[in-house]
Amino acid sequence: LISSAIDTLVSKVGQSRPAPVFLTDNSDYKERNLAKKLNNFILGEFYQTKAYDKATIMLRDALVEGTGILKIYETQDNKVGLERKLLTEILTDPNESIYGEPRQIYEIKLVDRAVLMEQAPKYKAAIRRAEQAYVDSSGEAAKTVSDLVMVVEGWKLPSGKDAKDGRHTIACSGGIIFDEEWTKDKFPFVFLHYSPRLLGFWAQGLAEQLMGTQIEINSLDRKSTRLNSS
Repeated sequence: LISSAIDTLVSKVGQSRPAPVFLTDNSDYKERNLAKKLNNFILGEFYQTKAYDKATIMLRDALVEGTGILKIYETQDNKVGLERKLLTEILTDPNESIYGEPRQIYEIKLVDRAVLMEQAPKYKAAIRRAEQAYVDSSGEAAKTVSDLVMVVEGWKLPSGKDAKDGRHTIACSGGIIFDEEWTKDKFPFVFLHYSPRLLGFWAQGLAEQLMGTQIEINSLDRKSTRLNSS
């Protein structure tokens, strides 16, 4: 039941291809031509970031987990990039986000040590000191040939319009490898909440809503199987 409902919603809603459009009002040819070029540019950015494909995955995450997440970032070649994030990789303070508007967000991610040193060459010593990290604490997770480092990236929004206390920091167990002032009034994430809860930041997913019905169906199916076998 849960799988069927989620697949149906993803199929129907995922067919939509919305996009922002630049419109002109009582403008001359130059402005209309500029708007046309901007529209083409936006469509090109949607294509090169694979925005629609990743948005469909974000929709599925929202239906299953309650909240789907996409991260907007600058790539190594200075282009716009989109990355799917798992709900378990993002942390917020439950007290601060009780009304759904946290002021700080942290992202936890496992990154290849060599890749991280290439991205932050000034901090190679700190990255070398960082402990090797694993997906979980099970014995199977330690059976790997990869060399991963746990990286924590945090954002703190400015306290006000002219405040200078906003912060964007990246750190590993070896120390801080990036730090800058954060002047924007939002986080570099897009959150899709399926069914927002009364309190807290994270939403309720369709899978959770249908859990009771699914359990009842499974119970009836087992009873029917036992009756048929007897």
